[in-house]
Amino acid sequence: MKTAPEFDPPSKGFIPRPAAYTPAGIRAWIREVCSLLDTTPTQLALSAGLAASTLNRFMRSTDPAKNISATTIQNLIQAADNLHDQVGLIRRSQTPLSDDDHGASLTSISVVGRVALGHFSSKYQWDEVSFYEVRIPVPPPYNHLPLFGLEVGDNHANPTFPLGSVVIATSLRSLSRTPVNNERLVVFAVNESDEVETTVREYVESPNNDAWLIALDRKSPDIYLGRDGHLPSGCYIGGKIILSIQPDPSIYGGTTALD
Repeated sequence: MKTAPEFDPPSKGFIPRPAAYTPAGIRAWIREVCSLLDTTPTQLALSAGLAASTLNRFMRSTDPAKNISATTIQNLIQAADNLHDQVGLIRRSQTPLSDDDHGASLTSISVVGRVALGHFSSKYQWDEVSFYEVRIPVPPPYNHLPLFGLEVGDNHANPTFPLGSVVIATSLRSLSRTPVNNERLVVFAVNESDEVETTVREYVESPNNDAWLIALDRKSPDIYLGRDGHLPSGCYIGGKIILSIQPDPSIYGGTTALD
């Protein structure tokens, strides 16, 4: 029997990790994450299965030597990732396009990074100051899910998503399932230097149950997943692409990559 593909999000996710694991560094990280997720230390603690009083006491402390355990920190990181999947890093405002509750909603989505073959970065996303918003109609059921946008920075996704496109995606964990045949996905590949490449690929299964993540330009190397659907080490599925914004070809037609 073919086993379910291991398509968990990368450990870094779109939630920043602590810059330092000192007491001051952990407190700063908790404040940053609570701000990004529009939540409180109390809610973060409860989501991590911790006593809220314990975390709030730690946050109020000024003792440079008083830290929380490594296990507690890992539980908080996992809780932050889970909250991200529920509410996203974006603040989406939704305006129904009709009186029909089942119709599309005009949704504001944060563009948080770029996809480009062969471009490796130390982060899965830009610094938040570089985020920008796009406002587009999103059909159900995706208009009720956390969404993020990525710029297409080169020609590796041609012709489906040409240079200058913005792809809009949601995590597969939000959909509570693994990929299905012919879905377009955001794929992360991490090298030995812990740098990440973000690309767009199509999930394809053959009649013999072999699976690939294939390059849309049909020129770049494909990623073979075998019959068990397991991803190679360092490779992660970042999300399913649900729609895209296409560029004006008169602007991007003579360009091969964005700066």
